[in-house]
Amino acid sequence: MLMGVLLHALVLYLEAEDGSEPLAWVGILFLWIHNWRMPLFFMLAGFFAALSLDRKSPIAFSWDRLYRIAFPIVMWWLIAAPIALWSAVRHGTDLPTLDHLWFLYYLLLMYAVAVVIRRFIPQQVIALIDLSLRSRWALLLWAIPITCFSVVGRDNGMFNIHPEYIGEIELGFFFFSLTFFCLGWRLFYHQSLLSSLTSFRWSITALILAMVALLLALTIWLAFEEELSSLPALLWVNGLSGSATLLSTLGLTGLCLRLVAVPSTRLSFWVELSYPIYFFHGMVVFSLGAFFLEADWPAFGAIAVNTVASIVISILLYLVFIRYTPLGWMFMGYKKAWFRWSKLRWVYRRQNA
Repeated sequence: MLMGVLLHALVLYLEAEDGSEPLAWVGILFLWIHNWRMPLFFMLAGFFAALSLDRKSPIAFSWDRLYRIAFPIVMWWLIAAPIALWSAVRHGTDLPTLDHLWFLYYLLLMYAVAVVIRRFIPQQVIALIDLSLRSRWALLLWAIPITCFSVVGRDNGMFNIHPEYIGEIELGFFFFSLTFFCLGWRLFYHQSLLSSLTSFRWSITALILAMVALLLALTIWLAFEEELSSLPALLWVNGLSGSATLLSTLGLTGLCLRLVAVPSTRLSFWVELSYPIYFFHGMVVFSLGAFFLEADWPAFGAIAVNTVASIVISILLYLVFIRYTPLGWMFMGYKKAWFRWSKLRWVYRRQNA
């Protein structure tokens, strides 16, 4: 999640105002994070969806996902829509879009697909899919559907094509993302394979191979930019880029599982903050970024300060306006939220005892 804040701080420096080439380190760092960030989120979402559906009925699961995913979208619109509409009328800008919350919109659709598929998918199909989960390297078979969907779902095999409004579905990128969601889903039922990803040597090897594949894809893309519409060039770029995405996702998953093997209060707090940071950081990082651009700050300092400040401000917004109010139910769920009716009744009885 923190990498997402850094990514959006980098976006502002991808195109120089004077028309010159952007800084190389900005472009490479942006492309690396962008390559795996959203697929990793979808894979984690699939894993925890399988966990939740194993514990809850489909109806309870659907209601939980609805108020924790759909309600924040509505809340965002209540905040952003008046500002965007005013800007559209006054300055002729675009109407309010989903912005970074397109991820939540796609998640809602995938949860609906998951509930239906879990009920009706034949066991033979699951057995066929699970052939790719017999070993760590067998997981690379997932690169085949990833490459196919990347050809139609990613711009030049590099950049995600996501929806701007509710009702829009970019089918290629939706199925590209759904592939990672399904991978996470099946990994939940193969915990031993997931544990094997924590091998430090394997994780580092996967990340090195991912970086090599991504750099090769970037080289081909830059060398054949004019001829990238040809099928061989498209397959090479998307195959390498898709493989880099898969390897990065698996390598980072294994590395993180190894580093956070022991639960802690500090880790639990950061897990709690991940959703609020995702929700709030967009409007903060671009507002601060505009200020730093206007003030002509050096790129490195502006990006670093913007990233840290956006994280801190997002946390403060959550703690002040969300955590201790009923709105916390949307981010943490009712049972884990600080504000619960049972707690209020306990406080009331204690004060009147």
